[in-house]
This record gives sequence, C-alpha cells and structure tokens, in this order.
Amino acid sequence: MNSHQQPSPELRERFLAAAARTPASRPFAWRRRLVGAVISAMALAVVAATAMRARADWASLPTGALVATFVGLVAVTAAAALVSLGRGPSMIGAGTERLVAVSGVGLAVLLALVLSVDPTGPTTRVFSGTEEGVRAMRCDLSVGGLALAFLGIGLIPLAGLTLGHPGWTGACLGLAAATLAHAVIRFHCDIGGPTHALLGHLAPALPLMALGAWALARRRKFVSRSSGIP
Repeated sequence: MNSHQQPSPELRERFLAAAARTPASRPFAWRRRLVGAVISAMALAVVAATAMRARADWASLPTGALVATFVGLVAVTAAAALVSLGRGPSMIGAGTERLVAVSGVGLAVLLALVLSVDPTGPTTRVFSGTEEGVRAMRCDLSVGGLALAFLGIGLIPLAGLTLGHPGWTGACLGLAAATLAHAVIRFHCDIGGPTHALLGHLAPALPLMALGAWALARRRKFVSRSSGIP
C-alpha cells in the first residue's frame, strides 16, 4: 500500500482557502527587512558600547586573550544569526540539523571562552562570595536587557516566512542576540574571573534561547489559527 496518501478534497480546500487569505510578501521584502535589521542591530550595538565606554582596565589586558574572546563572540553571533535568519532553498528556514548543530557548538565555544580565556590585567577587578553574585546579577540584567532589544530586531526579517522549525530557529536567534549583547557588555565590564563571566555574561543566553523559541512557535500557532489551518 502506498504510504503517501493524498489529502481529502475537504482538507485540500481548507489549505487552499487559508493560503488565499494569507497576504503574499512583496518582492525583496525579506531582503529589505533583513538589511534593515542588521543595520539596526549594529547601530544599537555601537550606541550601547559608546554610551557605556570601554572597560577601565582595557590598556592592561593581554592582546591574545582579548582577540580570542571577541573573535569567538563575533563568530558565534554571526553563525547563529546566519542560520536563524536565512530562508533556505524551500523558503522555510534552515533544517533542524543545522539549527541544532549551531546552537550546540555555539554554546560549547562560549563555555570554553568564559572558562579558559579570561582577559585580565593588573587593574582588573575580581570579587568573590556574595559580592561576586551581586555583580554577576547586574551584568545579567545588562546583557538580558540589551539582548531583548536585539531579539526583537531579529524577529523582523522572519515576519513574512513560514518556518519549518520555528522553535529551533527562535533558539538560534536568541543565542545570536544574547552573544552580541555579551560582546557589548564584555567591552564595558572590567570584572575578571571565569565565574563572573559564566554567571554574569553567558548565563542569559539560555533564557534568551527559550524566549526566542517560544516567540516563533507562538507566532506560528497564531498564524495557523487566523488562517484556519487545523
């Protein structure tokens, strides 16, 4: 028996009717939204970094560790953004394998960076105990707030796409937003130590990934209900 059965005429009619009610995107609309989002995110990053200014111990930091940290952060941001914002050949976004791979490898790279490559110099501040936790929470709020803005910008190019894997796409987009915010705050924060980097800079990536996954999955459910798709 053929396992690929044709849908019933009634179901086909429902899908065709839903497609007819869904407004088509204008030509190049996705490309314009993507370019606008990239420019907006970069502008926000520059404004935020300028407003907060460079960390006080910048001149005393070792060049190798500094370069490795920011190259790693930029690489993870770029990889996660490219795979989450791409339309793919079928116009439904990247496949699950690529999304999962980028998310997993990206988190692993970030974890290795914060635990083994910690730019510190003679004037870098280091805290312990309760004070370390308080300082980490302050950085969490800074990274999380800025990452929320980046995530909102990143959702704009995806508005006209019917994503095949919205959950993993949103998680990857959340990772890109959190890592870009991590880079901006790391440029400003002069507190050293792997514990602070882990709790105050990397930890917000997990809730941002969950938030991105929730946002895109919820949007697909809303679009499906409004279009009459079961």
